[in-house]
Amino acid sequence: MTFKVLVVFVLSVLVTFCFSQESKPVYNVEQSFDGGKIWSKRGSLNSVGLNRRLTYIPDGPWQIPSDAYTTTGNSLYQIRFASVEGNQSPIMTSVSFCDVIRSQLHELFTLHIDQTTHKLTSVDYIVTVGHSTSPFINRTCSVPDQLRKGNTKQQVRITIPSPVQGDKVSFVGVKTPDQKKKEEEQQNEPGFFRKYWYFIVPGVLMLLVSSFTAPEEGGQAAAQ
Repeated sequence: MTFKVLVVFVLSVLVTFCFSQESKPVYNVEQSFDGGKIWSKRGSLNSVGLNRRLTYIPDGPWQIPSDAYTTTGNSLYQIRFASVEGNQSPIMTSVSFCDVIRSQLHELFTLHIDQTTHKLTSVDYIVTVGHSTSPFINRTCSVPDQLRKGNTKQQVRITIPSPVQGDKVSFVGVKTPDQKKKEEEQQNEPGFFRKYWYFIVPGVLMLLVSSFTAPEEGGQAAAQ
């Protein structure tokens, strides 16, 4: 009986761990080099774990299709985040295409998430480039061979800013900073089951196994 309980306990821990690490695509990340006429998929934002943490998963090496988009400095590289379930309009943003080239594909996405619905509300997209003194409309750039061939590893960093809590006013007056901080901590405190689920689930399974195996052993003892 002890061995059976141990096996069930280990299996339940493995199952719950695998479940907590499950990755599911939530948004398709698409790109356009021609003003939004043609869009191609470059990756996805996946929801990972029970806390729904968003992680960027690329489809493959980041490649630039042609030098035609780099002849003028006012070309834009467009990005949009399209919901996989199609339950909201795509979130779009853009940046100078020359800046994308000069950054060697070092990108930063700042995702703004509705903390209630867990939906994406807006995206800040920047690329890390050096200072340029050339006028924007006069800049030109060419694609280095390593970018055109997809030999450069893209560096994508995602940040999700903490939600900003508005001031809470009661009938007795405005809350003090300490009171507001205490209320925010209480609101952010996870529930009992969410906090201790990895202990509760194995314990319940152990009790179920014990209840099924105990009558069987009692019957064998009576027969002897």
